[in-house]
Amino acid sequence: MKLLFKNIKKKLYTLALIGAMLSAAGSNYVVVDAEEYVAQQPAIAFDAAGCLVANNTTGRIIYSQNADAILEPASTVKIMTALLAVEAIERGDIALDSPVLVSSTALASLPSDASHVEPRLMAGEALNVDQLLSAMMVSSDCQACNVLAELLGGSVPNFAAMMNARAAQLGCVNTNFTNPSGYPDNKMYTNATSLYLITAEAIKHPLFNKYFGLQSAVIPATNLCVAPRILVNTDALMIPGNIYYNPAVIGGKTGTANRAGQCLVSVAERDGKKVISVVLGARNRTMIDGNVISMRYYESNRLIEHGFNNYW
Repeated sequence: MKLLFKNIKKKLYTLALIGAMLSAAGSNYVVVDAEEYVAQQPAIAFDAAGCLVANNTTGRIIYSQNADAILEPASTVKIMTALLAVEAIERGDIALDSPVLVSSTALASLPSDASHVEPRLMAGEALNVDQLLSAMMVSSDCQACNVLAELLGGSVPNFAAMMNARAAQLGCVNTNFTNPSGYPDNKMYTNATSLYLITAEAIKHPLFNKYFGLQSAVIPATNLCVAPRILVNTDALMIPGNIYYNPAVIGGKTGTANRAGQCLVSVAERDGKKVISVVLGARNRTMIDGNVISMRYYESNRLIEHGFNNYW
């Protein structure tokens, strides 16, 4: 991990020239001298609109930066959807093998880019809760969220109300969920602190952690899909061999949208220490040599390391 930081940091901060951080609007680059740029930065600063890292044992926020800023969460919203599904399973309201028929209404409100399984879910297709949770948490499939929302709440709007009620119970403020997937909506917003509170509650549930930590999954053939669907996690921190891979990370959920930017919630554990990190509103940064750095992953790794080093 130290070698990973050194290699990426070299690309970021020791090039002769570097594209300076984008403006808040994320539009224009300014080219500056790399060493001068680094020298001007605060001792600790993270390239994200909002972020934090917390000690999961004590609940202490180890570091935060604009953690209460109102931001769009993108697909990190799926953590709340999975929490509500897991709680329903624990109450006995549904079971992992409960059959679910995909309705046309669950699919109608989402455009094609909201589906991340191939082939996409189809109206009239029969799946079960386990398969829907896998599609949602591994491939970040939005259609699976709507199917689960209808199962648990009767409709997507009713389920959104359940999400907001649960968020309020957890102490979340400046948070409003309008759909179960995080698909962009001007009226949906939250902040790093609220996502931390939701995640801290969610990881108390072993079943949630099962899906939160899956690197891959398979949805077997269904009545409308003759071949198994292979799912691969969208979180680079959890994929061995990836430049950003962090073996300490035991769970995570990505989120990506134009306005929201790159988002990531991670849970990492090492040497008896467990931390939760949240990054919202990060961006890709293109170096002068053409290399592109994904700041949500780079900064999440920095936050996690900072959390471990300042745990107690």
